[in-house]
Amino acid sequence: MLTFSPSSHTYYWHDMPVPAVTQIRDAAGLGADYSYVDPELLAAAADRGTAVHELVATMDACTGSRLYEQHVALIEAVPPELRTYGRAYLAFLRDSGYRPLDAEVMLYSETYGFAGCRDKRGWLGRKRVIIDAKTPIAIDKPGTAIQLAAYQQLEAERAPLEIIHACYALQLGADNRYKLIHLPTEHAWRVFVAALRQYAGTNTGVDQAIMIDWLKDNRPARRDHGHCSSTTLRARVGG
Repeated sequence: MLTFSPSSHTYYWHDMPVPAVTQIRDAAGLGADYSYVDPELLAAAADRGTAVHELVATMDACTGSRLYEQHVALIEAVPPELRTYGRAYLAFLRDSGYRPLDAEVMLYSETYGFAGCRDKRGWLGRKRVIIDAKTPIAIDKPGTAIQLAAYQQLEAERAPLEIIHACYALQLGADNRYKLIHLPTEHAWRVFVAALRQYAGTNTGVDQAIMIDWLKDNRPARRDHGHCSSTTLRARVGG
């Protein structure tokens, strides 16, 4: 059985700790670099991202014939600073016709030995998709692609016949707007496997080359963010 400890952010498979998707990715240096951000701002942004995830997951769980009214009521019930993200998600639902299946599902890979909480799964037209909702101004596309590739593998093990046709990042803005970003995962999955082997201490020269090539192609040189205001930093790193 898979369990999770929020205090330590640790997954347990039959009471044994197992690494998380983002833990594996970040340990290999493949995630966004937020070392320049004040820890309090980073914690606040993480809390906001969690709250937005919970809001849109609750919206996805609504059923019945008056979905719009239910969604609006949920948005109005959250703190004002979160409502714009809810309205952005409402606009996405209206424009895309997205039909949710589930959200925020914890999964474990018995094949590879890692766990994660997969965000949204549903239908976009005739395609079954995974969507990860994000709240920063700037999306870490390479890091999110790796994350989604791992979630796609988790889904393939959970339901082999329910093929995931595509993966997306859904950028929800504080201006009531959204952006849906398609992220291919085939190459990203090979990079995640290389990072997983490095985490386990079984990586090879080939694994190192895969990750180095990925970073060359996808990770821009770190910029100096010392001039940014705290408001700008909150927006960049949120969720």
